[in-house]
Amino acid sequence: MTMLQRIGTGIFISIFTLVFAAVAETKRLKTAQKYGVVDEPNTTIPMSVWGLIPQYLLFGISDVFTMVGLQEFFHHQIPNTQKNGSCPLLEYPWSGELSKRLSNFSD
Repeated sequence: MTMLQRIGTGIFISIFTLVFAAVAETKRLKTAQKYGVVDEPNTTIPMSVWGLIPQYLLFGISDVFTMVGLQEFFHHQIPNTQKNGSCPLLEYPWSGELSKRLSNFSD
């Protein structure tokens, strides 16, 4: 599987993640309507958390495909002179926060 196919597979799977999320939200809203707590934001809805597992499982799978493909793509697109400094930043989730802080520091 090529890099772009991995990225595409991850994005395709994320479509199903959104479908499962919509189903879970619809079920949550119907349960809230059944118990009359729709307009009460601080009330806990009496339903099981196990209905969220399919959406989070699919999200994890899609994220793996997408992030592995993106890391490979970025690694192949970065010039050799920048590979030592920029590749580690692409691999960590905090790199976005780090880059924001560095840009704020330079202003």
